[in-house]
Amino acid sequence: MTNRQWLACGVCGLTIICATALNDAPAAADSRAELEAELKDLLKQRLESAEFAWSESRASYDLGTITLEPVIEAAQKLAAAQLALLVKPAEELEILGKLVERLKELEEQVKKTLEGPQRGGELRNYHTVRRERLSAEVSLLNAKLNASP
Repeated sequence: MTNRQWLACGVCGLTIICATALNDAPAAADSRAELEAELKDLLKQRLESAEFAWSESRASYDLGTITLEPVIEAAQKLAAAQLALLVKPAEELEILGKLVERLKELEEQVKKTLEGPQRGGELRNYHTVRRERLSAEVSLLNAKLNASP
């Protein structure tokens, strides 16, 4: 075969491949829309579960039946679930601000345990929640810096 013949075969083959892809495009678009709808539904379910986990872990911590770490993790997972569903960039600042508030409240609660009789581990708990609150504040400030022109 000459170079022209190889080129002609390549062009014909490419035409067939492109035509096949174009015929499959509507099916792929439908499939993509279905996948996106399924993803959004799963994200909503995850958010509902994260909200429940946050409220239950906070209540359990207040009762003294769980340690601090699951409460911090629940607050962080709730913020992550909310961020995954955000529509407007301004919502990110609101979500991160709420995370900072939750962790500040928890930090104040843990700080009060330092004032009374201690069972052990209170100082570690205080610095753990303080570290996580400071990390959340850093994330919030970075988001504000990225949002401003």
